[in-house]
Amino acid sequence: MTAPADIQIIGDLTLTYIRATGAGLKVRKTKAMAAGSMDTSMNMLDIPYYQETTVLGCRFISTVARSGNVTWSRATGKIRALARDAYGRGLCLKQ
Repeated sequence: MTAPADIQIIGDLTLTYIRATGAGLKVRKTKAMAAGSMDTSMNMLDIPYYQETTVLGCRFISTVARSGNVTWSRATGKIRALARDAYGRGLCLKQ
């Protein structure tokens, strides 16, 4: 979304989809997150706004710079741990 008017359009589309398919939107499991300086006073389908959320294991935070730092720090930490484990098993100082 790039404009506040998009919230209403997405809300209308979501309600149309729900009516057409019979699918339900689980608001308790749904999160909205405002990026940057987006106005959070507008309500869309009673979905609460969060400062941070996790999608497919990646953490997203409302500020883009911090979001990238957190995601990359976590990813590089996991890679380092895997590398330590792999080298630790194959390297033996006892000869």
